[in-house]
Amino acid sequence: MRFDIDKFSLINSFWGEAEGDKLLCFAADIVRETGNGFDICTFGRINSDIFCICFPYSEEAVKTIVRTAREKLASYGANYYIKPAFGLYVIDDPDVSVEAMYERASMAAATCKGRYSKYYELYNASMAKELEWEQYVVNNMKAALENGEFVPWIQPKYELRSQKPCGGEALVRWEHPGKGVILPSKFIPIFERNGFVTKLDYFIWGEVCGLLKKWIDEGRDPAPLSVNISRIDMYNPNSVQILNELVKKYGIPPSLLNLELTESAYMDNPEVMRELLNSLRKSGFTIMMDDFGSGYSSLNTLKDIPVDILKIDMNFIKDDAADAGRSRTILASVIRMAGWLDLPVIVEGVETEQQVDFLKEIGCDFVQGIISANLWRSRNMSALWKRKKLFRLSGRTTKISVK
Repeated sequence: MRFDIDKFSLINSFWGEAEGDKLLCFAADIVRETGNGFDICTFGRINSDIFCICFPYSEEAVKTIVRTAREKLASYGANYYIKPAFGLYVIDDPDVSVEAMYERASMAAATCKGRYSKYYELYNASMAKELEWEQYVVNNMKAALENGEFVPWIQPKYELRSQKPCGGEALVRWEHPGKGVILPSKFIPIFERNGFVTKLDYFIWGEVCGLLKKWIDEGRDPAPLSVNISRIDMYNPNSVQILNELVKKYGIPPSLLNLELTESAYMDNPEVMRELLNSLRKSGFTIMMDDFGSGYSSLNTLKDIPVDILKIDMNFIKDDAADAGRSRTILASVIRMAGWLDLPVIVEGVETEQQVDFLKEIGCDFVQGIISANLWRSRNMSALWKRKKLFRLSGRTTKISVK
């Protein structure tokens, strides 16, 4: 069993090495107590925050170790979320080298990182291919950032009643010189695991602010653009200052830079998130809760969450789902109750006229992705944000025409 603290390096970055060392000692005590609970066991620290335990395998023993470690780490400190990651390799061939055993346990641990409801994973042979791709991404990510290969693409948002664009979301794409456009699902989870997502986020925020500033300088009246805020960003005590300095640097009002936070990130540590979101709102930023309905949401908790706009997960409106009728009933209820709380709603993934008609009927305010198959490149989007004009995409190109 390989055990480490997910994103431990960020503890040192955000809170200092002394606090990181303190957490290491706390983790070491957990490992020591675990090892002492077996008649036959070997355990120790490999390096940094990585520990290993070799013990007689049973599913019950594994679940007990994971549960105990989670409970103890949860009691460590309230200012940040500490998530353990366990990778397991069941030794069925004693001739496998110890190094290979460790590597396989490491592969298993890597697959459970960034998956916030998964704390441990058993090794299987398919993980080697995933690890190879992850290593490729890690080897190339810094150069890609320096070379400007990460580019924000804009997906428009529309006011349903008027059918006019009212903003957009900046979605990052990796424009790789050899592999073409790489979708975020192929690299964002890796960046979340190794902490690089913070650098990418800061870069995209700056690109979007620069784009808004460019449009303002050109005499346009831009609508707001939203950017994503990762879990790691939210646990950085300097995030509020970084965002405030960014809009000040580019001379744009905070109201033009909307911030999207996933529902599950808020649920990790509601008290810390509530304090941070309140600070951002006081600074003039608009806060959106993204992917509402995809995690452990409760409509009752919305009254306590300091957000301005609710974004509903697109899975609610899949037309080909066997329970489409039930999903639409739930969506209608969510939108109705959000209205009682004075929370505007944006529904993502809207691509058909039938979906638009249904959303109009149930009182939805805004939609995103009516033409989501044709994401507009940010460099071609400046014309879109002239107010009181209705724009459409011409064919499947990035040409924008006025209707």
